[in-house]
Amino acid sequence: MITKITPEFFHLISILDIEADGIEINISANSLECDALAKRFSVKHVQRLSAKLIFSKPKGESLPKLEARYIAEISQICVLTLEPMTSIIESKFFCTFAEKDVSNIDEEIVFTVNDVDPPEFINNGFFDAGELVSEHLLLEIDPFPRVVGSELCQSSTFST
Repeated sequence: MITKITPEFFHLISILDIEADGIEINISANSLECDALAKRFSVKHVQRLSAKLIFSKPKGESLPKLEARYIAEISQICVLTLEPMTSIIESKFFCTFAEKDVSNIDEEIVFTVNDVDPPEFINNGFFDAGELVSEHLLLEIDPFPRVVGSELCQSSTFST
């Protein structure tokens, strides 16, 4: 059985809409998309997610480059105190595009943190900007959030 996966924050952009001198596009997740993202990210709530996408086309190139800046507000549970907490995540990323998938599934890929990400694949002239932003946000979410000032108390004495 084939399962169709629909991204939670779906925002298709056509490469044809990106002009030679570039374009700026703002996208925001609605409340249903935020709820779906919270479930996917295993956080209590995503209050908001918005991004500014700045596309440029270097002279002589047919495919654009992307600089994206996003801000998200998320609620999580502190792993030490179990108190709810809110985090504001602001970040940016850069992206290039390719007409076809340039990755080889059989090839082992070795990379470092400082390496440039591989290009995003354009499918029939479109790519999903919402999913791209969602993926980068997920990388920034603290998997073990702690309320400011909370500490893990360690005891060297065990009672039996």
